[in-house]
Amino acid sequence: MPKERSNIGVGRHQNAVYFYGVMLYLFTQLVDGPIRFGLRSVNLELFLYLRDFLLIVILTIAFGTSVIRGKFNKLFFIILIILIFYVFVGFVYIANLPQILFGLKIILPFLVGTICYNSIFSNIRRTTRFFYFFLLTACIGLYINFFAKYPWQGLIYNIGNIEIKGGLDSNTLGISRLGGFARTNFEAASQIMLLVIYMVVFARSKGFRIVLWIAAGAAIAMTMTKGIASIYVILSLFFAADAMAPKLHKLYRGLLIVPICVMILLPLMQTKSKIDYSDSLQVILFASFVDRIENGWPPVFENVLEKGNILTGRGVGGTGAGEQYFAAEIKGSPDNMFVYLYAWFGLFSVVLFGLLYWKSQKLNILSRREDICVFLWLASILLYGITANIIESAFFAFFLGLCVAHISRLGGEKRLFASFQMGSTQKGIARSRSMPVRLTLPGLEWYYKDRPE
Repeated sequence: MPKERSNIGVGRHQNAVYFYGVMLYLFTQLVDGPIRFGLRSVNLELFLYLRDFLLIVILTIAFGTSVIRGKFNKLFFIILIILIFYVFVGFVYIANLPQILFGLKIILPFLVGTICYNSIFSNIRRTTRFFYFFLLTACIGLYINFFAKYPWQGLIYNIGNIEIKGGLDSNTLGISRLGGFARTNFEAASQIMLLVIYMVVFARSKGFRIVLWIAAGAAIAMTMTKGIASIYVILSLFFAADAMAPKLHKLYRGLLIVPICVMILLPLMQTKSKIDYSDSLQVILFASFVDRIENGWPPVFENVLEKGNILTGRGVGGTGAGEQYFAAEIKGSPDNMFVYLYAWFGLFSVVLFGLLYWKSQKLNILSRREDICVFLWLASILLYGITANIIESAFFAFFLGLCVAHISRLGGEKRLFASFQMGSTQKGIARSRSMPVRLTLPGLEWYYKDRPE
């Protein structure tokens, strides 16, 4: 069995600590609803935040090990420097320590994702087993929820003078939006989407991948999360297009610019839309979207202009949950990835999107499984980021961290799998770069050949 490899000086045992720590954290997010209900039942609500302490421990180990060994994760330290600067900006414009600290708490999953990339991808079989269990748990939770209401749905409790929603219980025109074991319906849908993408890329069995894709689609439909359902449809169309024209891989990769442009330009247009609220279909499809355009995004920009700076934003914690908890008088809903990052980082957020797109164009989606997986994750993140606050979604933030870590290694840097030797634990899952990658989805089958670009 080959040893786990790392290109940033992370030892085997340290990799294991990272991996199992992250898996425990992700699982607590997966079953967030029952955990909050259980802790509330015994008045131990604060114990929930031990999982955030776990992430702090992982980051502390990574930082300490880097200092001791003198081998630094450049990406992590660049991000750290950027955060330190925007924490200073936060003290200037926000001047609210709890709000800034809550902003740092929000960014923890992303930071851990950037340093745990090797731990996740150095042992594909181990990761696949965990992600399969997570996906199965999430789907079963929704299937049961279809027939029975969980006690944590609608759970509300207080920590100090702050009201916390422990479980969302919502509906659209009388149709329940199910959340399963997750805290909300959109968390459940996003968790399933990210996990099933990994499984259809790395799982071995053709039939197994088909079953997983269909089961995940049915579970997502139960959540009535329009954004994730749309991504599911778009990815299915992508699979069909790629099956018919695989040579257009550069075009597919380049299309990532579309959600980025829509995400940035749509909130800036400040358009007014009208819908007929007597038309049930229009309400289901467009009511929440119109509300974001007219009532959600504009107040965030106004807040930046009045209580921040157009160039630097408001700093870490400049919008989002921290603002809702510690500065409730400020209105606005940053349900857009660009709007959220602009409030934090100002115009530098545009630079971040530019770098993300530039590095993503180096992905080899013809033959590298890890590249294909990251491409699909990025597409999902950017598409959902048009109408959702994904930074405060622990799953999305962590997987975004994985994507950033992966694409930062592209373009001349030594790749994790460049010299990876296939052994018994990776047989049939991890393949050498010269072998074709075979993926199958419902009714579709295609081969990614290792052809020069």
